[in-house]
Amino acid sequence: MANQVKDGRKITIGPARLSFTHLFKPYAFDEKDSPKYRTHALWPKTDEKINAKIKSAIKLAVAEKWGNKVPKDLALPVRDGATQEYEEYADMNFISTKTSIDNKPGVVDQRMNKIVDPSEAYSGCWAHLSVFAYAYDHAGNKGVTLLLNNVMILDNAPAGYSDEALGGGGTSVESDFEGVEVVASSTDEDDGGWL
Repeated sequence: MANQVKDGRKITIGPARLSFTHLFKPYAFDEKDSPKYRTHALWPKTDEKINAKIKSAIKLAVAEKWGNKVPKDLALPVRDGATQEYEEYADMNFISTKTSIDNKPGVVDQRMNKIVDPSEAYSGCWAHLSVFAYAYDHAGNKGVTLLLNNVMILDNAPAGYSDEALGGGGTSVESDFEGVEVVASSTDEDDGGWL
């Protein structure tokens, strides 16, 4: 993606909260899909700066692909978080952005230091993302997607927001086994069966 033209279709958005984040190892939600580097990016619906940047990039991608003849039922990348079952998505817009396994995104901290530890770029952290608006017409499906270029992880969440890890984080060993009574093993022989 390094050769993409900077014509307004390549934009940087943020701060946005990451969710379903797979930036270091390609992932496929379904075994019939090819693995990709991917993440959801969520931002407050009231953030007019991000909304305007994405809208402008979408319009440019549509004009470049179809000119003034915009197809009906065009699939667009921005979704309303209220349509999701996750409480963290409430009052947010979000995109699902991804790139192929051949275009691993660069991941840096806000001081431009390369991040190599996936625990530093987790679902729930906040970031700025570089994305590219791409219009597609494939197998009867027409739309615009925002392809993932690079990610800058922020040190902290914006004021009033959390940067706690989102779902799937598991629990600590200590909390899982707190209070478990360990019984000394018996010297009686066991036949290994369940009966």
